[in-house]
Amino acid sequence: RRGDGWSTPRPLGGVNTPGNDNFPFFAGRELHWVTDFNRIVHAPLTETLRDSLPAVAAEGVMPFEYEDTRLYVPVSARGHLDWFILDTGASPTILDTAFASLLGLHGRDTTQRTGSGTGQLTESFGDSITLRIGNVPLAVPTPAIAPINALLARYTGRRAPGIVGSAFFTGGRAVTLDFENRILYTRRTVHPTESFLATSIPISVSGGVPFVQATLRFGSGRPIPARLMVDLGAKANLLLSEPFIKRAGLDAVQASGVPSILGAGVGGETHFAFTRLARLELAGTSAIGADSLVVGLSVGGTTRSTLFDGLLGAEFMRLYRVTFDYANARMLLRPRLPVPPNLEFDLSGMYVTASGDSLRTMTVATVDARSPAALAGVVVGDQLVALNGREVRSMTLSAVRSVLRGPIGGRITLVVVHAGARVERSFDLARRV
Repeated sequence: RRGDGWSTPRPLGGVNTPGNDNFPFFAGRELHWVTDFNRIVHAPLTETLRDSLPAVAAEGVMPFEYEDTRLYVPVSARGHLDWFILDTGASPTILDTAFASLLGLHGRDTTQRTGSGTGQLTESFGDSITLRIGNVPLAVPTPAIAPINALLARYTGRRAPGIVGSAFFTGGRAVTLDFENRILYTRRTVHPTESFLATSIPISVSGGVPFVQATLRFGSGRPIPARLMVDLGAKANLLLSEPFIKRAGLDAVQASGVPSILGAGVGGETHFAFTRLARLELAGTSAIGADSLVVGLSVGGTTRSTLFDGLLGAEFMRLYRVTFDYANARMLLRPRLPVPPNLEFDLSGMYVTASGDSLRTMTVATVDARSPAALAGVVVGDQLVALNGREVRSMTLSAVRSVLRGPIGGRITLVVVHAGARVERSFDLARRV
């Protein structure tokens, strides 16, 4: 049973030893199956139709949301519950200024912080607090406090009360992200059977952040080695830094890419030139990789770090069931079957942002001059009223962007407010990268 109805029966891998059939069958209102090949067990059907639980001795199990290439987990503290961004690439745990005030925390030792983007973020530090990530306690001795909601919300279309960073992954626990079922679970040790059908990828952890070796190939060009930060907060398959672009001789690739805003980082708005990568492989193994990925090359000083060559984002990681096992310096990647299709780059040529108290006011922030939207007369500043007959105020920003990603050739009909008047614009979506 799935959210949209009944699917074709399949082995319930995980009820029994991973990788072995468990011969499930229904009898009345119960599900029966074989366990350990020595007995048959059964459970009420209503219980078995609940969200899947991992076949491990889990410390914590929780849902996560994957929206517009970013992960969110439920976080509670002092009686307040909200959804935080989950980010392996963030060193501190960050609380938005307003959320910190709600918890009774006030910042001190104000400083300026740099990161993706060309600007700086003002942050301070609060007193110790314990957050609960799902049902897993996380002690945060000195949480960073910064106005991240004001920075991110217009690009994500949802509030950003906080970011759960590296401390969640380095706290002596293994963390698994099951993208198929949208479940995160943690435990103290990884059982050997969890390696079944998974590939172990060596990682190095520096400052609480994981790094992996990779090989990149653009078109028919030479293979290029790269050191990548595994960054769940990166809103793409892969984002390459400008020092690496220079060193690897990718200036022509950068110049030929499609420029676009991606969102915002610590340093403000981020810009990349997007192109297709013929092949990405991790740790020198062909078993873990992907073809024809849309990747971004930093422009305008967006990503300037020399600590890594690029950021490996959640959009690539969603191709696998991912286990972060820092204690053993590895990631376990188990391919999803069937393999999810690659996410298309925006096919309209316009970048839309959200504003207003409910973040349902959608405005065109940029328009590519050669794109379908531009040729149809859409301009910067147009406010979206309806999209394919649906009122935009009833949609999230993620839903709007999803429509604009395809399918290729799909017809888009927009009603926008332009210069104070409601006008209709129509165009066909076309691949731009």
